[in-house]
Amino acid sequence: MTGLELILAALAAGVGGGITDATSTGIRDAYTGLRDLLRRKLASHDGQAVEVLDAKETEPGVFEAQLREYLVGSGADRDDQILTSARQLLTLLDPSGEQTPSPNGQRR
Repeated sequence: MTGLELILAALAAGVGGGITDATSTGIRDAYTGLRDLLRRKLASHDGQAVEVLDAKETEPGVFEAQLREYLVGSGADRDDQILTSARQLLTLLDPSGEQTPSPNGQRR
């Protein structure tokens, strides 16, 4: 799984996992932390990129191509802190790793 795929999977899992008041504090904090890291990275690259990130949460799929471009253009897909945060969120949401794609794209 590339860095870009990892970030998109974590964002999708966070949104799809229904981050709500009932969600554990650890998962909610991990999702918020990832989004905060991405906001800072994207804002330093292009102010409109943050709007696209926010739209991803309210309208998944609509802005994915544009978000991909911003993530790559800003270097977010190569940022160790962002990638670690994305991995942490995916691990919290899927501790067994059954739903998380492996590096070759297959489910475990």
